[in-house]
Amino acid sequence: MFHIGANDLNRDKLSEQEVSEQIKELIVTTKTFSPQSEVYISLIFPRQSNDESRIKTEKLNYLLQAMASPELKVFIISHPNISHDIRGCFEDSTHLSKAKGTILFEENIKKAMGLKMSTISSNNNQRLSSMCLNTNKFSTTTTRLPLGLKLSNTNTNSNGYNVNNNALINPNNIVNMNMLNANALSAYLSFLVGGFRS
Repeated sequence: MFHIGANDLNRDKLSEQEVSEQIKELIVTTKTFSPQSEVYISLIFPRQSNDESRIKTEKLNYLLQAMASPELKVFIISHPNISHDIRGCFEDSTHLSKAKGTILFEENIKKAMGLKMSTISSNNNQRLSSMCLNTNKFSTTTTRLPLGLKLSNTNTNSNGYNVNNNALINPNNIVNMNMLNANALSAYLSFLVGGFRS
């Protein structure tokens, strides 16, 4: 599952077309490594900052929806119940709230993937406790990736994980999986973390 593109679109100022092409390349690479895998593309949330951001997000989401193909097992996860217009979904102009936003996000993902809904625990810190990030399996030699990224520039962080400083999505944001949030889930499920797991 990919939930990526918001930072590329808004912070890094890439065009909608550039971001969609990068995501398409990740999907193609994933299907190359694992042809029978189902790939889920999660639409991104608009940032409340301005109308330009909302328009760019809508355009990108339109391009992402065009990638859906049941024959190729590529599916879309939409989030019609998450919006800045719905009270309590966001902590700020960008990040989902822990109390409501991340719970709805998780439910949307599980529903789209046909997974069993979990009962909502009062302790959200346990939601991802079973997820394990171990990038030590990555080769530290120079490896050609689809976007021209290299895994050669790795460092070990304080938790003992190799961190790829050249990554499009920086794993520094995901080594502490104590709570479910959009950024951690996005990065954890991204190609750079999950695509080369052996």
